[in-house]
Amino acid sequence: MVGISSFRGLLALAPCLMLTPSAAGLSQRQDNTALKPWTFVPLPLGSVQPAGWVKDQMQLMADGLAGHEMDFFPVVQDNRWIGGSTDYSDLNEGLPYWFNGLVPLAYGLNDTTLISQVQKVADYVLDHQDDKGWLGPETTYNSATLWGRFPMVLGFIQMAEADPSYTDKIVTALQKFTSLMDGMLTDGQSADEEWGRARYADMTRVLQWLYENHAGDNPSGYIGTMQKLQTWGLDWTNFYTQSQYPFADLNTIPDASLPFYGYIHAVNVAQGLKTMATNWRFASDDSLLDSQRTAVNWTMLYHGSPSGSVLGDERMAGLGPQHGSETCTTVETMQTLTYLYQVMGDASFSDRAELAAYNALPAALTPDAWAHNYISLPNEPWASEAPEHDGLWYNVGTDGVKFATEPNYPCCAVNHPQGWPKLSSAVFSRAENNLGLAHTVLAPGSVTYTIADSNTVSIECDTAYPFSPDLSYKISADAPFTFYVRVPTWQTDAPKMVLNGAAVDNTTPDEHGVVWIDVPKGDSTLAYTLTPEVRVESRANDSVAIHHGALLYAVDLGQTSNTGAPDVDGAPAQADSVFYNNTMPWNLAIDTGSLKYTGPGSGDAVNVSGKVWDYQALPNTITADACEIGWPISHGFPAPVPLKGSRTCTGDKKTVTLRPYGGLRARMAELPTME
Repeated sequence: MVGISSFRGLLALAPCLMLTPSAAGLSQRQDNTALKPWTFVPLPLGSVQPAGWVKDQMQLMADGLAGHEMDFFPVVQDNRWIGGSTDYSDLNEGLPYWFNGLVPLAYGLNDTTLISQVQKVADYVLDHQDDKGWLGPETTYNSATLWGRFPMVLGFIQMAEADPSYTDKIVTALQKFTSLMDGMLTDGQSADEEWGRARYADMTRVLQWLYENHAGDNPSGYIGTMQKLQTWGLDWTNFYTQSQYPFADLNTIPDASLPFYGYIHAVNVAQGLKTMATNWRFASDDSLLDSQRTAVNWTMLYHGSPSGSVLGDERMAGLGPQHGSETCTTVETMQTLTYLYQVMGDASFSDRAELAAYNALPAALTPDAWAHNYISLPNEPWASEAPEHDGLWYNVGTDGVKFATEPNYPCCAVNHPQGWPKLSSAVFSRAENNLGLAHTVLAPGSVTYTIADSNTVSIECDTAYPFSPDLSYKISADAPFTFYVRVPTWQTDAPKMVLNGAAVDNTTPDEHGVVWIDVPKGDSTLAYTLTPEVRVESRANDSVAIHHGALLYAVDLGQTSNTGAPDVDGAPAQADSVFYNNTMPWNLAIDTGSLKYTGPGSGDAVNVSGKVWDYQALPNTITADACEIGWPISHGFPAPVPLKGSRTCTGDKKTVTLRPYGGLRARMAELPTME
């Protein structure tokens, strides 16, 4: 069965998903009362363990580029933060990016080699904190940027959770740095920096973690520093208003009429997108929640990729599929959306996090995780380095789509490792004032956590989702508890859930998209089955994108690959650059009435181990009738999708196969319909 839908419908409904506190519901105030409550409280790093195919992706990262950058990549190995002389800019963000992703990767896998690496970095950075509290290699910090500290301290709070031997040392260092930063913000000593002012919500999150877990004798001081950051930072709330927001393709707007660049740089957008929610937690202004929903809705409606990321070849780029999503943008978008779901509980946020994770992220990496591209295009029939690409993208060079160690610019080399580990750590959350646990991101994983003071609960989820509709749970609990299981918004009917052999009576999700299941003391099993359907999403220029469940599908154009030398001196052979090309025509229009899905059904065994995102590794396909049409190339890539009236078939109708987007590096995902 094929359902016709558009994210516009989801966007229109999203503002109605209001947070509704109730005495018995999920949204009770939790932890320290000066901050507004989480809907789903994040669990400390290490509480959730990766499993199944997600653990395999993390292991591939550890065995690939992320796990070997300390061995050969100068931005990490010889970084200024640890006494070296290298970074790729004066922002000094390279090692902090790496640390922020390697901490959850190392502790998530309990990888002793990687744990040793992050411990050595932590020891050096903490031991070299100056007397006033500054963290980092700068010796004169009145004009230094605060931004480079933010990903480093995000890594520190994860490490403090995962490794108790570091907790006191890290908390003391963060308290000293916070005091210094507060004074800098008060006295106007911090640099008037674009990145830090755009991304200050990350620092606010760290302050809120300190407040909730290590408040000390002056908890109100943290609130005061949050307020100063808000005053110092960019006004994202004002940006997302009718008079300020750029609804059009930015390439069609004169430079003089564009907003301040800090607002339209795509990675800034991905990180700044959570600002209203972080501020709401201390400002107690519920209008910020409405602004937060507007921000996500407008970003994805006017500048979003069908794969779940934000389109922007450095600068936001409208909806043209000839533009790309930066890999940094994708991992930051994932992190922002999982955070927003945990704070606000809007079901669409977690759906969007999964969309980016299960489509945009794997498409940006080689299957062995040894290389990545700088930007990924929805319509990318080849990934090569060529001079004709010049001028296609705003601030991305001709090697932007090739796969390598540092294509175009080094930032994504060190920032991409946070993708799978942080998603895995958010699979389960705590809910209802410490009285229940929730499966907030549908993925395999396990958790053991003590709720309600003395009720130790263990949950193990075995699933091939999103490639299979089945999720199976083994649960043990010292006492009865409530388990909250998320249901995606694309699920049109109440899903099937069977607890200990008996059907769960009511599986209609609540306003947060979860089903409440009362689990008894002792050992239990839960079987959960979804019924995904093919969905057709309307895109710009009357094009369409095809989805099934959480997966985006793209036309398989045939795929060949060849390698070139690594783009970093001293890199191992595994770090070769990789180029992909199509072997079949790309200039296609499809008949959406002919779409037919083939893939695992409920009860079918699915092998999704190892390099699951390799070419044609997955059993899921959609077939469709299609024909070739006249469709020119511009700057070396397919031009914008031809408009209606310009889609006459130039050949016979034929059957094409669509496969999961994340497994194709030569693909077409936004397609015109046949006339």
